[in-house]
Amino acid sequence: MNREELMSTVREIISREAKINTDNIELDTELMSLDIDSLDMMKVALALEKSFDITITTAELAQIRTFGDVINGLESKITIRGQPASMDLSEPGEK
Repeated sequence: MNREELMSTVREIISREAKINTDNIELDTELMSLDIDSLDMMKVALALEKSFDITITTAELAQIRTFGDVINGLESKITIRGQPASMDLSEPGEK
């Protein structure tokens, strides 16, 4: 799955779970500006976990602010050569 396909799939999941229109969502769109509350975000996270066969921790979920955070986190979580990567949304140098 390429980045555009991933973004399209995630838009569909967010739209379905949070019941919002995501047609104009960009990578820098803040999820709170879309009126996605914490319950909606939990629903989205559960759907993402199921769709991509991954686990998103509460700490990882708390770091998500933008649509780009979701995409970047998923890209790091998707299994590459059988080795799952951890979802790290921290800025470089924050560790």
